[in-house]
Amino acid sequence: MRRRKKGAHLDGSITVEASILVPIVLLVVAAMIFFCFYLHDSVRLNLTLHNLTEEAVNYIAYEVNPENGEINYNNAVNQSILYFAGIQKGTKKSILTNYCKKKLEDGFFITSVTSTKVEIGISNVEITVTAHFDIPIPWIASLFGWREVNRTISMKKSYFKREEIARVLTVVSETGEQIKGVSEAIEKVKDIVNKIR
Repeated sequence: MRRRKKGAHLDGSITVEASILVPIVLLVVAAMIFFCFYLHDSVRLNLTLHNLTEEAVNYIAYEVNPENGEINYNNAVNQSILYFAGIQKGTKKSILTNYCKKKLEDGFFITSVTSTKVEIGISNVEITVTAHFDIPIPWIASLFGWREVNRTISMKKSYFKREEIARVLTVVSETGEQIKGVSEAIEKVKDIVNKIR
């Protein structure tokens, strides 16, 4: 075995190989880091949207303030019969939209929420969010097969407020009893149902 003398030179092949492999390894590590950021932001966005939908249902059905969790009993008890027809939902929609925007401002690495939309139906709430994933190196998106870095997520939650349904049915039945001929029609329907049985 030959020993090298002090000051002897090594082959340059190690330098050439390192000059090719080191940038590739660094780019793969950078791509993995951005992919982890994307996964974090995607999971956080879905979880936040799920929680916001739950809070919106509680706010609409039970008058629970989303900011502090307090129940406004006066509003809950004194809702009009036309509440579920949408008379008072415009104010709640704007309050929920602003609350959602506030909650979706922070906590993301590479994501910014571009639009937030809240829809309140008779028995459901839907929150739709469009987010832009800001990836500074364009080829990373193509590496993972992402055609777009914008994503729209929608979450819908139904609610059933038993107290309100019972109140509406009571008003309808009491109103129906006061109209001439309704009680006779109800008796005829009962007779028909009994004959079918």
